[in-house]
Amino acid sequence: MTHKAKRPRSKERRRYYRIDDVVHLEYRILPPEEAEAIERQMRRPRPPEDGLVEQLASINKHMAALETDLRKAPPALAKYLRYLNKKVDLLAAHLALESADRYRKQGRHGTVVGMKRVNLSAGGVAFSIERCLAPGTYLHVRMGVEETGFILNTYGRVIDCREREGEARAYRVRVEFPFLDEHERALLMRHIFDRQRAYIRAARKGKKG
Repeated sequence: MTHKAKRPRSKERRRYYRIDDVVHLEYRILPPEEAEAIERQMRRPRPPEDGLVEQLASINKHMAALETDLRKAPPALAKYLRYLNKKVDLLAAHLALESADRYRKQGRHGTVVGMKRVNLSAGGVAFSIERCLAPGTYLHVRMGVEETGFILNTYGRVIDCREREGEARAYRVRVEFPFLDEHERALLMRHIFDRQRAYIRAARKGKKG
């Protein structure tokens, strides 16, 4: 009697969608009272919004929801609207990262900001950090890539933090994104796929050169 292999659950499958990337990363460790408020909420908690940036992201979200209907539109109109949507993405990312840079210069809200090499997956992110964070610690995470228009604003939860061998005061922290909605998850996965394809194209071009 043969047994079929069990298909991995959706959360487990997301681990396969993973890539090393360089992003503009902004994160803030939530104080205990803010973390407790998140734990008590019955609905998916929403992170603080950033005015115009979040309004643009909201517009983009509604536009993305119409993508199915867009396939029925005349090709020229569909192409025009996709370019328009891309403009919204780029503008939102630019404003978000510009705002984050102001926070860094002001030292505002204990936020840590900068360009960071990360390991990004559809379920979370891992990166180096100078202090160890306890599992269960909540973070407000915002990250983006301006040239592609990718921007993510969400709460994360630390699932692991370990010291990096051979490096003083260096730790590797893994953060999951438990509160992403379907649209946000799709945007994250699309960014990962786009980056993978770009790296493959660059590698092929390098071999030819």
